Amino acid sequence: MDKPLFSKYCHALEYKHLFKSHDDMNFYSAKEGDNNYIMVNDYDRGNYDVWSEIPIILLEDDRLLCKRNEKYGVVNAEGWIVIPFVYDRFDNREEFENDRYSVLLDNRWGVIDASGRELFRIKYSNPIPILKFPRRVSTVSNDVIICRGGILVEDADTHRQGLVSLNGQEVIPTIYSKIEQSGNWDYVFVNWGAIEEPKPNCTWNGIWGCYNWQGKEVIPVKYHAIHYINGYFIVGDDEYNDWEDKYYGIYDLYDLQGNMIIGGFNNCQIGTNYFIFNFGITIKSHWETTYWGDIEYDERLVEELNCDKMCSIIVDKELKSLIPRHLIEQTREEAEYEFDFLMNNLPIGEGLLIGECPRLCQGKKYSKDDKIIKGISVRSASSINDFAVKYSSNKKVTMDDGSIVRLTGIIFNNERMVIAPIYISIKSISDRLFFVLNKKGLVGIRDISKELLKPQFNLIANPHNNIAIGFKIAYIEEEEIYQCECSLLKFNEDSIHQEDIVKMTGSQLYELLYCEFSNWRDFELSEEHKILITQYWEHIFSKNDTFWYSYCNNFKYLWKDEHYEEIRGSMSNDSTDSYNWEYYNDGLDMDQQDERFWNF
Repeated sequence: MDKPLFSKYCHALEYKHLFKSHDDMNFYSAKEGDNNYIMVNDYDRGNYDVWSEIPIILLEDDRLLCKRNEKYGVVNAEGWIVIPFVYDRFDNREEFENDRYSVLLDNRWGVIDASGRELFRIKYSNPIPILKFPRRVSTVSNDVIICRGGILVEDADTHRQGLVSLNGQEVIPTIYSKIEQSGNWDYVFVNWGAIEEPKPNCTWNGIWGCYNWQGKEVIPVKYHAIHYINGYFIVGDDEYNDWEDKYYGIYDLYDLQGNMIIGGFNNCQIGTNYFIFNFGITIKSHWETTYWGDIEYDERLVEELNCDKMCSIIVDKELKSLIPRHLIEQTREEAEYEFDFLMNNLPIGEGLLIGECPRLCQGKKYSKDDKIIKGISVRSASSINDFAVKYSSNKKVTMDDGSIVRLTGIIFNNERMVIAPIYISIKSISDRLFFVLNKKGLVGIRDISKELLKPQFNLIANPHNNIAIGFKIAYIEEEEIYQCECSLLKFNEDSIHQEDIVKMTGSQLYELLYCEFSNWRDFELSEEHKILITQYWEHIFSKNDTFWYSYCNNFKYLWKDEHYEEIRGSMSNDSTDSYNWEYYNDGLDMDQQDERFWNF
């Protein structure tokens, strides 16, 4: 640094320009030998009562940061103390406001301005993070800012966590063991009693609640588990977790304002305008022993879900049932367990508009034993899409392969329409179109009001540009081959037109389904069909979930069965011998077998 412009004596060894006064006088931080730093002007006159053990630093205007007796403080240009010399650290904060400083006092951090006023109380374990762009979340780690305008802090004495606003106001007091992000930017989860290293397999670690970013308690701190899902809070006791965001315990459902909607359920699914609540799920626990030969190697506790007594209810956001339980006589004792009313009272294949249905009480806890829950429940239910729910009754049917399944129906919640449980499985094509699988394992297509295509196909490719292809597969015993009839399906507004286009063998169908370069040009098609189907097939073949059919169907058998003799004939005698167990069990000992092998 250059020496003062009008220096005559130049006694000082170090110079650093501080500021220029209104009369154009320059002031410097200077040091003479091993002495302290002082403030001088252009004429090297150090007659100001400003001194420091480190170079003097200009904060703002005439505020000067100095260090005396190993403590930091601030004086003005005349030497008057503005901020007392009590701080162990005094750091400038490069923020949107330049008059903020991080200070350390007795192992406690806070933030003050140039006049010494506390902006953030001096009580925290770590420095308050520097917020260069407070409106841009990306500039600060999520570990620090965990909700809208909220900074995570920890009390230096108690090591409890809290939340402060960008202005330093403590919106959540520093009394909690842990504070975490909620999944919603406006809310945080708070914990009381959590420990850093809980016991193995421990699901309860303290109790949880929820605050909003303004410091209002939304969920009382009394639950052992809390989750944010689709705009709601699910709180309760986690007992079992089989995959992410799917828990089984006893829970209550809250909205974002902190109002309890319903409680007592085991699991729930949240749609745009419906809830699915499951009741009656329990956890079965047993110890499982692992053996190493005959030696007991390990023992662990295995937990499994018991859904034998599970039931589901489907309600709208006002807790009005989407199952018309009023169709049953309330006097029937077995009505609690029988669900055949859905078969006996609903028109087959057509929907029934839901009229007056029971409504659950908001804010009440229920169980599977409550009369109203029994009255509107089904065996199980799950979401198809945001507008439709599939449900199953207790009614079972036996498939051709001997397997036993439960029939499935559909509820279109927007239209409040119920379809009787007559299907084995259902898959969404769009908001209003669905694949349906009947008891014979055949696939059709339906919309909300009716079946547009009766189940008749073994396989239907996914629609694209209002067309699809259906495949009917039959075994021809006389020829010992599979024959497949292919139909072009053209979708209109409320119907599907069906055109037979070509027949093929099972092996040809297999090549279409499983070969990378499948080609329709090898079949005798009209030129119009050939162009249309080729373009369609090229599009859907590059997509996932190209086809939909019964989960029990594996179309690889089409090729293997037709080419069985060919496959068998291609096997060498050596490979056949390798499966001749008499060859290996001919009474020879190990040495004799080795000798035979090497002499082979």
